[in-house]
Amino acid sequence: IGSSQIKGILESEDVKNTILCLKKLGVKILKKNDKYTVYGNGLSSFKNPKKNILYTGNSGTLARMLIALLATQPNIKK
Repeated sequence: IGSSQIKGILESEDVKNTILCLKKLGVKILKKNDKYTVYGNGLSSFKNPKKNILYTGNSGTLARMLIALLATQPNIKK
């Protein structure tokens, strides 16, 4: 819980897909003046995405991260 600020990030397709996936899971992410602020939800407070679809594009790293992260969440449909 809290927030983190990220600046100077490369806005590649992988990064954009990561942001979209996290937003679908209920993470609040805002961009202002080329700086992102990510607000923490706590460890087990992700919400189920609509239609249970998270698009990771060609990012195997993102897919593996989400699989491991969501497998531990009791409130996510599996």
